[in-house]
Amino acid sequence: MKIVMDEQQYQELEDLIGIFDGMFFDDEEVQCFKFIKDIVDREFDTDYINKERKELVGKQLNESFDWLESLNVNIKNKDKYLSCFLY
Repeated sequence: MKIVMDEQQYQELEDLIGIFDGMFFDDEEVQCFKFIKDIVDREFDTDYINKERKELVGKQLNESFDWLESLNVNIKNKDKYLSCFLY
């Protein structure tokens, strides 16, 4: 499945990259949003991402969204991001 985004969705993704730039959870840098941007930019099919990588990205997404929600931040495209990395 390829991730297709309109301009507003892409802007939200870039905003998330800015928020999490240089941030770490459990001694691991949060790279899930950069990874998604790379997939979108290259029009890569997520079906070819291995299970372990999908699980890692899904875990980082969940942790990131939990943290944002604890600050009362609403992510409009949360479900779209998560759906690409369910295995």
